[in-house]
Amino acid sequence: ADLRRLGADFDFDVGDDRWVFHCRNHFIGGLPRPGFGGDEQFPNAAGCLAIVEALDARLSLNRAAWPHGIGNARLSGRADEREIGGVRWIFDVAHNAAAATALANALRRRPVAGRTFAVVAMMEDKDHEGVVEPLRPLIDEWLVTHAGGARGAQPEALAGVLNSGASASIRVDAAAACEQARHLAERGDRVVVFGSFYLVGPAMSALGLYSIPSQSGNRSATWTGV
Repeated sequence: ADLRRLGADFDFDVGDDRWVFHCRNHFIGGLPRPGFGGDEQFPNAAGCLAIVEALDARLSLNRAAWPHGIGNARLSGRADEREIGGVRWIFDVAHNAAAATALANALRRRPVAGRTFAVVAMMEDKDHEGVVEPLRPLIDEWLVTHAGGARGAQPEALAGVLNSGASASIRVDAAAACEQARHLAERGDRVVVFGSFYLVGPAMSALGLYSIPSQSGNRSATWTGV
C-alpha cells in the first residue's frame, strides 16, 4: 500500500477564496473553495486530490481539470441548496455537534433577508443539545418531527431541548413538517432541514426532489428533478 498522510505526504494552505494543494513532488494553486459544507471540506478535498495524484501512473488526469472538479463537486444532503417557490431550502444530514457547527457557518456565509425556519428530527442516541446549540441563534421558527421508526427521538423530547424564545411546533412526520414550512415561508425566507439521514431523504421525497426505493428493492437513489 502506498501510504499518503495528511500533513506529511500531502497538505494544503487556504487563502481568502483560493487554496493550494501540496503533495510529494509539486503543488497546485488557485483551487476554488469546495461548493458545499464549511472549512472541514478542505482536508477532504485535499485527500481526494492525493488519491488522484497517487493513481497518476495508472489513471492519469490532466491537472487543469482538478480545479474544475473541486469547484463543481456536490454532495447530496450536505448544505444541499434548492429553491422552491422563491424560498431557499437547505438540506443537511448534520447529526452531531461538529456537523451542526459547519452547517451554522454555511448559513452565516449566505444570509437571507427574511426568516429562517428549521425542520428537525434526530435519532434517540444523538447529542440533541449539541446539535441544536450551534443553530439556535439562526432559527426563527422550529418545526419538530419524527424520523427513523423506533430509533427516532420523540418530537416532544426534541421540542423540550429547544427551550428558547423561538417558536416551535410539532408535526407527525417529515412530509407534514415540510408542508407546514411551505405554508409559512414566503419569498426571501429559507427553510433548513437537518438532523438525520432519516429526515432529509423523506423530506426531499415529499417535496418531489428525491425518490426513495422500497426497503426490499434496489437501494440506489433516483433524482427526479427540481
